[in-house]
Amino acid sequence: MKKLYPKVRDTLLIVCFTVFLTMILLFCIGILDRSLSRWIKQNTVFHLTTQAETLTEENFKEGKYLIPNSEKVRFFVVKNGEILVEYYYSTDAFGRRRSHEPKGQKNERRAALIFGDSFAFGFGSNDEDTLSSWINKSQSQIVAYNYGIIGASPRETYIITKNRDILKEVKEPIGYLIYVYISGQYQRLSKFHNDGLPVLRLENGAIVENWERNPFLVPFHLFSQSRLFYLLPNSLRDLFLDSNNEELFCSLLEKSWKHLAQKNSNVQLIILNYDPWGHDTASEQNLKNCAEKLQAKLVVSPSRKNPEDFYPIDEHPRPLTNKKTAEHLLKYLMNP
Repeated sequence: MKKLYPKVRDTLLIVCFTVFLTMILLFCIGILDRSLSRWIKQNTVFHLTTQAETLTEENFKEGKYLIPNSEKVRFFVVKNGEILVEYYYSTDAFGRRRSHEPKGQKNERRAALIFGDSFAFGFGSNDEDTLSSWINKSQSQIVAYNYGIIGASPRETYIITKNRDILKEVKEPIGYLIYVYISGQYQRLSKFHNDGLPVLRLENGAIVENWERNPFLVPFHLFSQSRLFYLLPNSLRDLFLDSNNEELFCSLLEKSWKHLAQKNSNVQLIILNYDPWGHDTASEQNLKNCAEKLQAKLVVSPSRKNPEDFYPIDEHPRPLTNKKTAEHLLKYLMNP
């Protein structure tokens, strides 16, 4: 036993020392975690909503992205416990965001279907202050329908026009498909943008859908949507783009337009450049090339590169910015 005692003693000392170091490490991690959590809470912008019901992948495959018949859903942006932006939205029986009802005779109207992301949806504005509502409040000959989806790209436009019976949803003759563009939408078509929706690719001119999810790509998806992404040199940013993203973007718009044109040959395609920054010149040139290829009208918002027209916290358009853009857009809708 005497010969074993030093070994037992040394072992106990090592165990005690290891436990002591572990406790110190856990204590430091706890302090770091609390400090990091406090810093995140103070410096991170949180987008919160009171909408408890969620949609499934099957809903997405059907082209349904918002809960139908929702009433006054609260959505607010919080930083450091302070509410910076707050608005309410409602949806109709088809899951579209409700728009102001235009005045005038219904049998004389044409429909304008507005697709796109949060700028089309009207993030930061109540129902009566979205782009579609300002179009409807400004005249009586055109009724705009809001098909905007937060975080969307032409992918959602393609799925909606392909899988939903738009003629049952829109009673008026469809005159316009308006797609609202901001920078970053090309990245949303990349395989890195993994958000539960399909990765699309072109094969011999056809759109192929892949609905398999890859959770390992989520961090890349989040980074590709951050402002830090644009600080990278072009050579690194290109790693987040698939080789044919520009071609895919334009093909999705073309096929979405043709889905509607099959039902009404007089549908005109209008692309609205609502980008507040104007720093992605390569993407904007691709957008111009796409508009020329499709013989679509490219309209640039008068608020482009005007920082005061957008919320400083997340750079979404203010209500009166939507009004200004709607009035500018109507010049082209009323005089095609």
